[in-house]
Amino acid sequence: NKVDEGIDLGTRILNLLPSVHTRALDRDDQQFVVSTFAGVASNLCSFLLSANRLSEALECLEQGRAIIISQMLDDRSDLSSLCQDHSHLANRYQSLVDEVNVPIRETTPDVVESLLRKRRQEAAAELDMCLKEIRCVPGHERFMLGKTIAEMQECITEGSIVVTNITDFRSDAIIVSSNSLRTIALPDLSASKARSWALGYAQNQAKRAQEALVAQDANKMLIAAMPTSPKGPGDKKAPKKLPGVEEEMREILILAHSQTSPTVLTHPSADQVLEVLKACRIAHFACHGTSDSSDPSNSGLILQKSTGPDESLMQDRLTVQQVSDLRLRYAQIAYLSACSTAENKAARLSDEVIHVVSGFQVAGFPHVVGCLWPAGDSECVEVSKRFYSLVLKCNQSVINNEVASALQEAVMAVRAEDLSMPLNWAQFVHYGV
Repeated sequence: NKVDEGIDLGTRILNLLPSVHTRALDRDDQQFVVSTFAGVASNLCSFLLSANRLSEALECLEQGRAIIISQMLDDRSDLSSLCQDHSHLANRYQSLVDEVNVPIRETTPDVVESLLRKRRQEAAAELDMCLKEIRCVPGHERFMLGKTIAEMQECITEGSIVVTNITDFRSDAIIVSSNSLRTIALPDLSASKARSWALGYAQNQAKRAQEALVAQDANKMLIAAMPTSPKGPGDKKAPKKLPGVEEEMREILILAHSQTSPTVLTHPSADQVLEVLKACRIAHFACHGTSDSSDPSNSGLILQKSTGPDESLMQDRLTVQQVSDLRLRYAQIAYLSACSTAENKAARLSDEVIHVVSGFQVAGFPHVVGCLWPAGDSECVEVSKRFYSLVLKCNQSVINNEVASALQEAVMAVRAEDLSMPLNWAQFVHYGV
């Protein structure tokens, strides 16, 4: 009975976020700060919906979620419009963005690290002032701010966008089309029910995974496959073998052969992959994935590296942090056929979109396919085969909606064969334009 109070408090908290979450912080510190505000945006959205303030509810939900990833994407945005008439502001903004994003390595001497941190704080403050100055320029009032409802609707050329908001107060689906905005109440769904289902599912599932890797030269495809993986630190035994990896690789090679000359790698390390990704157009991973429940930036794909002259191998994780630090020029599609690549297990960062898929988005891939939970070998092979049979018809040019449509068609074909078991095929998702 205190909806208005909740709206007032939630709005004030949301407006404070930019003050406490700044670019002066390292990624770990950013995650810690944001985690203390977990659920605020979702709850505020529920309160506003209860007060029949639909537009404000959606805008607040957009403003208060995916804060870290949004900031990283903003820092890589195209400045051409600002450059045309205000090149000095654009250059100053880009220079400050580059300065606050310079990583501070663990090996940096303490004295140097102290100076770097001090300068980063100064640069972050200067960047805030620069943003305020840019927003005073006519035509740039909403520079690097979230989209209004009207701007969201302008992005919709066909169909609708469905935004789900689930809390313990109420749950709703918000339907956004090019000319309307409406809600559908979901009275039988609550956050506690969703958590109970997820926990029960996780506890009753055997740990399954997969492993292999595919990336690509600017106009060529690189495939790296690992049907087996070594033990990780503290593991009693090696991860489960992945018999479907070799079949998945063969199917992709057959489909890609007429379009390009695939290059195959075996047992790549994370460093090797990071180097190859710089020239990739399409990257396909069919491998073990992991979602870190305490630090989602440490989630990643499990690869392996040599430990020394004896050529013995050890696990090597390609993390969200490593991938998102890249700035890729040729990237088009990343297909992550691995367990839980689109899953964030960190409950206190539930409003953030920090997982392996979003790491590849930040790196520059406009289209990323991932899995919300573990997938079986046969489903992975079948979905990827059908997906590439459609996408590779596009040759060198990929039209945005064709990627999502290709995945939908591939999943629907598998669904038709196993309609009663959605957990076997519903985990494949497309993130992108």
